[in-house]
Amino acid sequence: MDYQTPLHNQAAITDDDMLNDDSDASITSTHETEEESPLQLAIDDLESRIVGSLNEFKGHSGKASTPGRGIHDELEAILRPVVEASAHIGPQTARAVYTSFRTLYDLESVVDTVYTKINSELILPVLLESAQSEMMPAKRAASLRVFHVLYLEWGKGGSWLDGGVVSATLGPYGTEQSVGMISEQEKQRRIGMRSLRRSELLRRWVQACIPNLSQTFTSDALDAGAAGRGVISASAAIKPCLRFIAERIGEADDAGALRLFLPVMRMIEKVLGRIFLEASTGGEKENDALRSSCIKFLEIVVLCFSQKALPGMGSQLASRMKKDTIGVNDFSLEDIPPGHPIITRENLEEIGEYAFTTLRGLVFLGGQAKIDPSLLADAVASAAASANDALSGTSPFQQILTVIKPAALAFQKIESDGEKSTLDRSTIEMEFFLTQKSYSISINAVQLLATKRPMFFKEASTCLANRAMDPPGGVSGDAESFLSKSATVAIRTHLRSSCLTLLRHILSVTSGCSDILVKALTQSGMQAQAERALEASTKQLTLMKGGRAARTRAQIFYEWDQTADLSRAKKRQRDTDDAEARVKAAKLARGLGSGIQLPRSMSDSCELVLLNLKNLPSSRPPVPSSVQRSQCVSLDLVVDAVISNGAVLSMDEDHWFDRDGGHAWTIEEGELNDDGKKELIYQCKTTEENAKFVEQSRVAASKAFSRVLSSTSSNPSGAAANLAKKLAARLAWMLQDEDTDQTEFSSRNPLIHSCLEYDVNAPVSVLDQKGEKGHSSAELSARVLNEMYVNSLAKKPDDSQQKQLYKECLDHYVGSVVSANSGVSDNDKKRTANYAALALPHQLLISPSLTASSLNLVASFCDIEEVSKKAVKNSKQSIVESASLHAAKAAAEKRATAALLVLRDLAFQRDNIRGSAIGCAVAIAAGRLPASPPIQDKALKLVMNIIFLKNDDCASKVIESATFELESVVKSSIENHSKILSAKEGSDEEKAAIDGVLKPVVLFMALCVRRPEIIKVIMEASCRERADIMAKAVKANMPKLAKAASAKHGAANIALSVADMASEKETPLLLSFLDNLAPANDKTLPSQELIDACHEIQRKRSIGETKDSRYIIPIVSGMKRVDLEKALPEFVQDSDETFKASLKRMSERLKRYGLIFRDEPDANETTLRGMSSCEQIVFLHRIDFNSIGLPQKRYLDVIRLCLEDDQVFNDRVIQAALDHISGQFLQGVPLPLAYMRTIILTCSKHESLHSWICHVLLPRLVEGKVYTDKRQWEGWMRCAKMLENTGDLGVSSTEAIACLPPDQLKIYRTKYPKT
Repeated sequence: MDYQTPLHNQAAITDDDMLNDDSDASITSTHETEEESPLQLAIDDLESRIVGSLNEFKGHSGKASTPGRGIHDELEAILRPVVEASAHIGPQTARAVYTSFRTLYDLESVVDTVYTKINSELILPVLLESAQSEMMPAKRAASLRVFHVLYLEWGKGGSWLDGGVVSATLGPYGTEQSVGMISEQEKQRRIGMRSLRRSELLRRWVQACIPNLSQTFTSDALDAGAAGRGVISASAAIKPCLRFIAERIGEADDAGALRLFLPVMRMIEKVLGRIFLEASTGGEKENDALRSSCIKFLEIVVLCFSQKALPGMGSQLASRMKKDTIGVNDFSLEDIPPGHPIITRENLEEIGEYAFTTLRGLVFLGGQAKIDPSLLADAVASAAASANDALSGTSPFQQILTVIKPAALAFQKIESDGEKSTLDRSTIEMEFFLTQKSYSISINAVQLLATKRPMFFKEASTCLANRAMDPPGGVSGDAESFLSKSATVAIRTHLRSSCLTLLRHILSVTSGCSDILVKALTQSGMQAQAERALEASTKQLTLMKGGRAARTRAQIFYEWDQTADLSRAKKRQRDTDDAEARVKAAKLARGLGSGIQLPRSMSDSCELVLLNLKNLPSSRPPVPSSVQRSQCVSLDLVVDAVISNGAVLSMDEDHWFDRDGGHAWTIEEGELNDDGKKELIYQCKTTEENAKFVEQSRVAASKAFSRVLSSTSSNPSGAAANLAKKLAARLAWMLQDEDTDQTEFSSRNPLIHSCLEYDVNAPVSVLDQKGEKGHSSAELSARVLNEMYVNSLAKKPDDSQQKQLYKECLDHYVGSVVSANSGVSDNDKKRTANYAALALPHQLLISPSLTASSLNLVASFCDIEEVSKKAVKNSKQSIVESASLHAAKAAAEKRATAALLVLRDLAFQRDNIRGSAIGCAVAIAAGRLPASPPIQDKALKLVMNIIFLKNDDCASKVIESATFELESVVKSSIENHSKILSAKEGSDEEKAAIDGVLKPVVLFMALCVRRPEIIKVIMEASCRERADIMAKAVKANMPKLAKAASAKHGAANIALSVADMASEKETPLLLSFLDNLAPANDKTLPSQELIDACHEIQRKRSIGETKDSRYIIPIVSGMKRVDLEKALPEFVQDSDETFKASLKRMSERLKRYGLIFRDEPDANETTLRGMSSCEQIVFLHRIDFNSIGLPQKRYLDVIRLCLEDDQVFNDRVIQAALDHISGQFLQGVPLPLAYMRTIILTCSKHESLHSWICHVLLPRLVEGKVYTDKRQWEGWMRCAKMLENTGDLGVSSTEAIACLPPDQLKIYRTKYPKT
């Protein structure tokens, strides 16, 4: 059967099947369909995987088989595929089957079938059976654990209990985008199914817990282990079950709530029986883990069966307390709606109160007091007499009260006796004692209940305070002597800390418990802590009752007393500082330092030198034998040796500038000059040769400059360092070698190069002293640049050589900073380079002049692609290496961002360099200057959102730079046209070429949105000859341009503007722009203003009387159908491509109406817009081609084109159109000329319509007397002949032929005799 057959055609096929009595064939066909059902195949695959894991679990020995891995982890890993299949793969499979076979299945039935097969009939029963009857405790525990995991996993998105029926995720049914909108009735059905699935899972979970809570194994150890896991699972299940019961009561489903409530009550009774009833038989002391789990469960029961709010508390205080006490997973009696005949708050609250009393007894007594048998019998009788027997059986509350009430009453009797006289613990009979673990859990439970449930605060505080005053091992008795000494100390500490915690709570003040808590802490030696805690709780209560302003101004703090420790620490620090000061003072007094610093007094200096003569070495340092000593030992030598700490004794004797200094020169006055000044004559008194003297002069100058340069950073005095920088900058320019023929800047200006490099690579110790902001306007590099700039202006303002030298110096400085931050691995060098990079923006902003080349060097900071690639994590990198690379990447991105900010500031502050700065930023955004993608995005945002909007001058320069980048890529695409043309379409070469022009295009299009008049520029550039790749990039991004421009300027206005700018050569781009103004994926129809604008564009760009219909194709989906009917001949007369495009746009928003010929809602008003596929076929047939001068051949060809496009005009569309025309024919409307020809072509192309044509269409035409029209009659006979003997079972035109009148039948048989 063809599942695409419409309903009215299925009836016809069913009638034919009824004539076929071959029942075996139909049965075989049905059987084969069931065997090949995709849903059944998917379920079989799921079940096979689930059964495999379950079989492995069932066959496991229950003992760990892998060394180092626990049995529980091993079993969990085995059952993990079961959980995945149940919670996630199952719903995914259901959605996938429905998505792939929508015509075969209904979504709800698929989901229900998958759930039933894999969960209700397979996983849940098997897990329940394992949890109830498995003989290995570990396997029982694993089965119980799976129920909890399933509940969590089913609640996740897309699973069975996902509550997304009103959100984007519709549980196992998928999203609304994938399955479509659903009705409110269907939503309610899905909510009901979700509730049933949740009920089934919770019920089976509780049923799995109950058997494990009874005596199951003969071995005490195995039984305790199984029971402990059962209690843990019951603790996890109780709150979800109670929450579901509350929801059922709220939905008035009393029976559904009771179905789960009864097993839950039985589960609670079983857990309480494990701790109280079975403990009385003895043999439970070693089961501390089980007892601890039961106490924790008892805490949960109290939480669930008690009120959150404290009765009588003020509304404001209660609301604020509620925020503190309510958790995400909290549940209380307020959550249970009233109205259920059995499940009432009063009965549950009674259970909670007795359970809390029992907990207090465990804490106060250190165990459970002996239960009187007669008291137990009375409690059972009382519960039986007072129970509301609504179900003709045992009340669900009776069993719990039978267990918990005697235990609570036993403690209450002891508590009342203790109030009358001093309690003697040695006389109390106990059922069992608590160990350290279970005792700590009991204390924590009472403390938590006090804070979470204010109604229990007073009783809990009193219990803990009394126990803290009479702790284990105290004077009231030695019944707890079984606790070790360390356990006793730990429990005492725990009790005191709990009392202190409760005292800090505001309820300690409001409930009046603060006195007994302070008393207990004072007795334990914690009076100071108690007073501060009480003060804090009082302040907190005052603020809670106060207004918002009071709470805002408050500064609540709590700190321990550390006054004494702080004072001692300060005294030690003060003593240390005084000692260092005394040492420094003594050192200065002695004159020690770098060598010896002579006092100002000459007599004191002489005395100090004479005293230090004994510190000189006994012999002079050895020197080479070839060196002749030219100095004799004199007082000057001794003084120099003392001052220099002996350095002068080992100096090079050949260096006269070290030996004699200024004494080697004589200065004489010469004759008067013309200006009245005397010339000074310098003469050296040295005896060395002249060449040696020149060489030593150079060495002396170099050493002097080195000392000056080093003092710029090493001198502790800021003024001295500043002076050294001035001297170094001046000397660097004065000591140039003007006669050198070197071309390199560093070779021609070695001292300038040294200054810049020294400043960029300053020692780390110096930079650490200055901090990151150590580089300022007074730094050496800035002074060197300023010195050169001043010299260039002082000598000759128009001296190009000096300006070129300054340009080279600036470029060298920026290049040094950039290179210092490239490929550095040493940590100290990294820090130095980082300081230089941080100082660069300020240095550039204060520089007297900047150049375009220096800005290009600054932009090179943005090239961090190599660093980003290295930072990508791979398996060969260690954690340290990866962290280091990521830190390097972050630092590089920071430097790149700083470079962009420098370009921004220069563009705003420097008029002479604004164009270059903007050009660099645009080049980075356009991709011409290398940069990583994130930095390119930042540059694009900087250009568009900041620089362009600054002022008109910045905007014009941005457009100028963007135009330059656009021209560059156009030129490149033209030059590489032949290479790109030879590459295959979609190849890597073509993609690389498009990527190369994409960024400038995107940038320029973004500017076009701000300045629509420049759209002309990009259209002209894209339409140049051989710029095909450019045109592709522009067309690919035309949707973004059209959308943004229409949103900013209006679709109609921007369409008219672009049309006025576009020339005839740019028509393809104009059509692309118009086409994207009304995209097919837009949910709204084109506006009437845009429709009018497109018609205006068509009118303006028409040639004579010929209209180009391409200009109105984008808006045909918004035109009225009556107007489209008039314009249809224009599209028919155009080319085949234009004709097909127009038909596609007409019906793009009418997919759901493709098989319908719509009727106007109001006959007097035309409102229908667009034209469906069915309507297109109908109106094409009814074109009056003679009246519009359309050749008949073209009229027939366009219909044939439509029939050939079976993707759009499929058999169902053709059937609907032919059916509508034939229906109109019966109403008296003549058949179109091409109608019978279309039927004949349909017979040849669509075999699926043969049956409909034979049994419906041809008889209908005979009924309308088609034989009265000679042309149509001829076509009818040819069609009938084609289908008369097709050979298909049940498909023949014989019946239609038999319907002909006798005369026409005779004519037909005359022309086509029966064979």
